[in-house]
Amino acid sequence: MVSIRRRKLSGQCNGRSSLVPLCSLPDNIVREKTEGSGRPVSPNHIPPVSLNQQVEIEKEMEMIASPPAKKQKIHAQIDPENPMEVHAYLMKLKEDNKLELGPLQRSEEMSVKEWMEKCYPHIFRVFPQNPKVFFQFSDKSKQNELLYCHYWLFLFEVRNIVLMDYGVSPDYVESLGKVIRTLEMQGFDCRFMRSEMVMVGNMMKQQQEIMLAERNMIAKRTVNLEKELQDLAKQKGKEEQESDKRGKKIEEITPNIETLSKQVNKLQYKRQREPNKLPCADLEQEYVEVILARHKRMLVCKEEEGKRLYQVLEKINQLHQNKAVCSSL
Repeated sequence: MVSIRRRKLSGQCNGRSSLVPLCSLPDNIVREKTEGSGRPVSPNHIPPVSLNQQVEIEKEMEMIASPPAKKQKIHAQIDPENPMEVHAYLMKLKEDNKLELGPLQRSEEMSVKEWMEKCYPHIFRVFPQNPKVFFQFSDKSKQNELLYCHYWLFLFEVRNIVLMDYGVSPDYVESLGKVIRTLEMQGFDCRFMRSEMVMVGNMMKQQQEIMLAERNMIAKRTVNLEKELQDLAKQKGKEEQESDKRGKKIEEITPNIETLSKQVNKLQYKRQREPNKLPCADLEQEYVEVILARHKRMLVCKEEEGKRLYQVLEKINQLHQNKAVCSSL
């Protein structure tokens, strides 16, 4: 009875078989018991274990028996038809350099779809793809190679759209539209690409407005320079007429050396007091002509840029119109 009461008090007997095997106990518990008592411990003796230690040991045993599974990363879910969400997500990928395509060797043990989702989860798990296979090959490896090429064409298209800048040509935009239509015919979901093209069109419109403002400013400055050049030409003509009149007067009147030297000194002193004016009207006119020629070249460049942006916007609009026609069919 005494031993049963002691075991109840020590937590070893609670009406159920809750004994913990000795092998599962930490080594320090056994050492403390043997060092505390001078008597040798029998092999059948079980040292007392507190309830908290017992719960911890049970948890450790459960973790050893069934280790926790690795938590899979939860990827963002983006609406492919929302241009703002798509653009923000793709720009984040661009900043993190996650659109760089490295030379990866495909695994033969996994399917092409699983392999691409594993290598590029930020694209194929956010925008799932289920391409169709139109050309059947007797050799399965050739079939997988063709599908693998289509996936790479899809990745190149995404990267080209994200890296597009204001200097893109209309032919380049037209080729992108053709590739998008080809991928859609093969079963790829390119809605997020079209959403990104909407944002590209908006950026092109903003650039067009900036370019028109710059063009108007340059055109206004060019007109002012032309008027200034005309005024300088008139002033030069007047000065030539005055110099001719002075020359005739000098020829008619016998020159006096002293009076002429005084007049020359006065003219030199007057020019020194007017530093803002150029010493020669010919040099001023030449300077204005150079600035005017530069402004005319800038004006031509802005006009060509305006035509290019207009054509780029036309190609983007055609891409959206083709989408509307395909959806109606």
